[in-house]
Amino acid sequence: MTRVKWMVPVLVLVAACADVPDDTLPPEPVETVQSNPGFGGIEGLERPAAEFEVLEACLEESQKLLVGQPVAQARLTLPATARIIGPDDIYVQDYRPERLNADYNAQGIVTRLWCG
Repeated sequence: MTRVKWMVPVLVLVAACADVPDDTLPPEPVETVQSNPGFGGIEGLERPAAEFEVLEACLEESQKLLVGQPVAQARLTLPATARIIGPDDIYVQDYRPERLNADYNAQGIVTRLWCG
């Protein structure tokens, strides 16, 4: 009889620690962020406008038009000091505000131009 008395609280504690089945929990909310893939998909995110000014500070208006164009055309148009970064390229992430960078996707299309 003594064993039964101390086992009841132990069983209650074990039952309290049991997992709740997933079907009884409310579904987790899913946040969707609309982004425009033209500028690397970042302009649709909530970022301060000043951050975009820094990202575009070294760009000329004619260079901004290269987004959506083939990377071969960008190579001819951009200065030799520009960094052209492919989808699988590894690059140093040191910050140089005067340096022009161009990202392109697997299809060879320029997706983003940025400074840094």
